[in-house]
Amino acid sequence: VQGAILAMILLREMLSVLTWAGIAIGVAGVLIISARGDRLHWRQIVQPAALCGLGAGFCFAMTSIFVKSATQVVEARDLVLAALTALVAVIGLQVLMQGGYVALREAASIPKVMRSWRVSGQVGLLAALGSACWFTGFATAPVALVRAVGQVEILFTFGFGRYYLREAVTRSEVMGVVIVATGVVLALLGAI
Repeated sequence: VQGAILAMILLREMLSVLTWAGIAIGVAGVLIISARGDRLHWRQIVQPAALCGLGAGFCFAMTSIFVKSATQVVEARDLVLAALTALVAVIGLQVLMQGGYVALREAASIPKVMRSWRVSGQVGLLAALGSACWFTGFATAPVALVRAVGQVEILFTFGFGRYYLREAVTRSEVMGVVIVATGVVLALLGAI
């Protein structure tokens, strides 16, 4: 919701009523999953941990806006190329900032990191591919729609938890996942 409102204000992105309904339904599904079968009360939403979560969500929404804006500034004929160019710049800055921090504050850990390059390289590659998908989405579609469709990760998380980790899933969690999926489908239908 924050991403949709911010994109509407800052990027002038307009969404259909059906897309807004899909976003709202997706949020309801996330709240049901978060409640774990309990009733949500207003005081739970304004507790410090929830406010930190909302603040983090605001920062993610602003990041989405910045990524979209960065891809629009890159001079490329192809939106995917613009997205990947912006991604390379972001990853380069992250390496410089985080690498610089580690070199200054945790220099003893650098040899350990270098010894684990096979595992960390695989994780880094998968993270970069995931980021490439996000950046491409933001370059080619409205921010709110990309964020709404991104909620399908909840389905993958529950599937992984249930079938790989053998975690128990409650009825309310299943209901929340179904509601999130419904919201995603409605958001997509509203964009057609």
